Amino acid sequence: MNKISLSLILSLATSLCANATEMGLRDALDRVSGQNLEFAVEEYKIEQAKTDISRVKAEFNPKLDATLGAGPINKATGDSLNSTEDKNRWGALYIGSIEFTWPIYSWGRKGDYLKAANAGVEVKEQDKKLKELEIKYNIKKTYFGVLYATSLLDFVKGTKEDLS
Repeated sequence: MNKISLSLILSLATSLCANATEMGLRDALDRVSGQNLEFAVEEYKIEQAKTDISRVKAEFNPKLDATLGAGPINKATGDSLNSTEDKNRWGALYIGSIEFTWPIYSWGRKGDYLKAANAGVEVKEQDKKLKELEIKYNIKKTYFGVLYATSLLDFVKGTKEDLS
């Protein structure tokens, strides 16, 4: 039973290793940093955080609002106390307004918002660095695990030859 399972493990391990591509640790790290989509996602998050800075600046810029309206109205005669309305005569009512708003002083709110937005960008940049280090750590862990497994496989092959 042990000889069958040992030979099965050895044949499986050698067939898996036969299809593997040899590459060094530096090559593996370079390949991952060039092809990993998680880096692109983190970069996109940084760009999203930078738009918060633009939003803060836009909130405190001058604004111009205009409202126009038109509608039907009945003919009314009289004063504010006594008036009569003629439902058979219609006219048009036009209204409009223009409003200009410019925040002159906001009690430091703009500065606080800008600090928060800049801190958000910094957090996203650090998240990207963290993700990059996590991926490199996983690559190194896998690489050295494969080296260890290969050395164990060589040891098993040598032991098998010694026992034969």
